[in-house]
Amino acid sequence: MALVGRGPDIEHYDANFIVSRLHAKCSPSSRAYSVGMPPLPANSSARKRFMDLVNKEIPEVSRVLQMARTSTTSFVGLGGPEGVPELAPVLQREGLSEQKLRKLHAAGGINYSYFDEYGLTIAQFFKTVSIIELQAMVNGGKAVILAAGGGHKADAIAIALQRRMVNGLITDVNTASQLLDRARAKE
Repeated sequence: MALVGRGPDIEHYDANFIVSRLHAKCSPSSRAYSVGMPPLPANSSARKRFMDLVNKEIPEVSRVLQMARTSTTSFVGLGGPEGVPELAPVLQREGLSEQKLRKLHAAGGINYSYFDEYGLTIAQFFKTVSIIELQAMVNGGKAVILAAGGGHKADAIAIALQRRMVNGLITDVNTASQLLDRARAKE
């Protein structure tokens, strides 16, 4: 597993590595798709031209997104309510400073779609499968599995599960215990 932060606890999951390994383990009966998006230009008009170019001239991006939407099993990651440092410049370009996300009551984000404590999308950037689309996939009987952990993400994980953004979870034992304790406290 390609990891950043080589302590005893896993601190970072490399999405493309995970997709590649899952595909290798499930082949030949599986197909895997992944598209990396380059950083969006800082200039707003260049950003619009870039997205127009992606939408009109690079059909592979739309194809991968369509395949993701129709997939029987999808794996997603989750960011907590605090911005990820490497995303800060992109968020700034989209007018989403960490302060603004706090003001919007961001609870977390899946697929670069930030949601609030009610599971409603409050900000989305990048071309991606939206939270509403994930919920439709779950409600349609597809497996949408969240791979996320860490106590700082427990609230966001609980919201994602409660609001049916996902219907499966891969996490660490401490986060699982924290989620179970919360569920028991509500009983």
